[in-house]
Amino acid sequence: MMAEALAYTTSDVEEENADVGEEYPGPSAATGEVPGAFVNINGLDYELMGDGMMLRLWSYATKSSAGLQKGLCVSGSTMKQMARRIRETPDLGPRIVLMIGTNEFLRCSEKLPSLSFLQEEFGCVLTALREHPRAGYITRCILLTLPPLPRFGYKHPVRRVWKDFNLYILGLQGAAGPGSSTLDVMNTGALFFDVKRRNYRYDLFERHHDDERCDLIHWNRTGMKVVLEYLENRLQ
Repeated sequence: MMAEALAYTTSDVEEENADVGEEYPGPSAATGEVPGAFVNINGLDYELMGDGMMLRLWSYATKSSAGLQKGLCVSGSTMKQMARRIRETPDLGPRIVLMIGTNEFLRCSEKLPSLSFLQEEFGCVLTALREHPRAGYITRCILLTLPPLPRFGYKHPVRRVWKDFNLYILGLQGAAGPGSSTLDVMNTGALFFDVKRRNYRYDLFERHHDDERCDLIHWNRTGMKVVLEYLENRLQ
């Protein structure tokens, strides 16, 4: 089964969380402070990057109002937009957690995005990180796989492309990251699928948006709690 493939291809090898790159000098003079979406996990600050999913996660973790943007967490962001924002931002934190790509699926009402397109767009995000002027200060770069999209059901072809894209991300484990880092992939997508029952974990998703429209896309508070606990366990 698709979800089983995702669940069992996750690398369980933990990397040492040692800073081996250049010493992070703090925020650049251009900003005076780091405006990024930082969360503290096991005593270390990690900068979250992504779309509205990561924005909600930052808001939940920090008990702060999210709005539509916090640092490089931007509601509705595509991978192309993320790559551009990375190139334009003056600062990057030394430890990064990135999840991006859901909106490419949500905008596929007429044509499903191909795997090659998704790979190319994701590659542009990684290139933007590697080529950033402050990439040398990055010591940890964590990629998260995407959660499933229950709104589309079980038979929609989006499910196959989602599976293949997550397998592509999982395959990046250990590849060269920005600065001195190597890419560390964490299979958060598998948390949202019940392998034994072979169905979505609906209890981890918002049922409705604005109490009216069907959601079944975004994590609810229970889902975000599951993700944070998973990260805390992995980032020992």
